Amino acid sequence: MTSPLTRFGIWTICARASAWVLCGLAMVLSACNRPDTEPEQPPVNITNYKNQDFVLVRNNGTSAGRVDLVVIDPASKAVLSRHPTALNCERLHISQINIACLSYRNRLPGAAQLHVYDLALKPTLHYPVPQSAVISRTRLSRDGKNVGFTVFVAGHGYTTPGAFETVSMLFDVNERRTVGGTNMLRIDHDGKTLAGTAQTQLNPLELNLWGASFDPTDSNRLMMTVAIAGRPHLAEGSVRDGKIQTIRADIECPAFSPDGSRIAFKKLRADRKAWYPAVLDLRSGQETVFENGHTIDDQIEWLDNDTIVYEVSQTRLGGAKTDLMIRNVRDASQNERLWLENASSPARFPRSGP
Repeated sequence: MTSPLTRFGIWTICARASAWVLCGLAMVLSACNRPDTEPEQPPVNITNYKNQDFVLVRNNGTSAGRVDLVVIDPASKAVLSRHPTALNCERLHISQINIACLSYRNRLPGAAQLHVYDLALKPTLHYPVPQSAVISRTRLSRDGKNVGFTVFVAGHGYTTPGAFETVSMLFDVNERRTVGGTNMLRIDHDGKTLAGTAQTQLNPLELNLWGASFDPTDSNRLMMTVAIAGRPHLAEGSVRDGKIQTIRADIECPAFSPDGSRIAFKKLRADRKAWYPAVLDLRSGQETVFENGHTIDDQIEWLDNDTIVYEVSQTRLGGAKTDLMIRNVRDASQNERLWLENASSPARFPRSGP
């Protein structure tokens, strides 16, 4: 792409020389120096890839917002190809039968909405968020029955721990009804029952829920973050019963591994300015924190029981660039590495078993 300074220089030569031939030649030479671009591909049919290993991602490049289908090698997890779809989402997730898509109505900031589509992109659930909001997270259960999402109330964010407000909702997709939410779930903490902000005398800034994740082996089993007076806790519970209980402090944005034995999460650094990716073994209680990499602000996705991917945003000249990094969690000494450029919100299609 030609820089403003280069363009200024071209037109200066044209003006001083007063020769349109020279000016035209300069622009042709400038165009020849532009990087080649890929021809636009037609959107693919997601159902045609059901027998392949693939991941859906949000495109963060020139087609920002478009959902791309990324075919991966089942053994190495290397990217084999990348294709556009007809979906546009800010955040997304995929189950064996459907796709959750958080987006803004008419692309208007603040007008958030949740759509659930089947794999042929036929809509099955629509929920417009009733207040101005900033999109944060969404997750589907493996069987596609349950979906959860989180948004920030407009003007709020993680940068002010203990001083932000979220809205989290859980839905039964089959019955098209709400089954839980910020002020609906019964929350047990330190021997006390928090049945909503009115009963606890906590204002919305002191009690927040976000980052739901469903056990792949039991879609009724739920884990999510409950922040009380600014401190996050891992909470576990039942979608059916509408109950969750805090079980461990300082864990945010849990994500079940495909076999349900571990969760990946983000761990706040000691300086409280950034997060590391981490894994918790649910049987032993052992935490592994990966400090040899970038800070993250993402709900991590598993490609298999040994491999996680997550987004990393870095400031570049003219803006920020968001890429997906990959890491083997069996060996904490291994560094993360670049997996896919200009992408976010990875969602692996659970084609086969754990």
